[in-house]
Amino acid sequence: MAKVKYVRCPLCGYNRSVKKYEDMRASFFWDLDNFILIQVREGGGRGSGFHAIPEESLTLEEAKIVYPDVVEAIREQCKRILKKLGTKVE
Repeated sequence: MAKVKYVRCPLCGYNRSVKKYEDMRASFFWDLDNFILIQVREGGGRGSGFHAIPEESLTLEEAKIVYPDVVEAIREQCKRILKKLGTKVE
């Protein structure tokens, strides 16, 4: 039986196969200046999935104002991750 290894994001738990990560088809390097943190979606009807509504979605900077608790939780988890990796964090 075949086995597949996955890289799991310590921030959100999302995972992707190690092969995809190595092939750079998927990575953890997002454009944080334009990163959508809060994405609003609406159902497209049966079988068509959910569709993003860009004008209602929020960038990381916008989310700091509207969802400060979410941003703070991300900040604290990032600190824990960095400490675990041996980086000195304030």
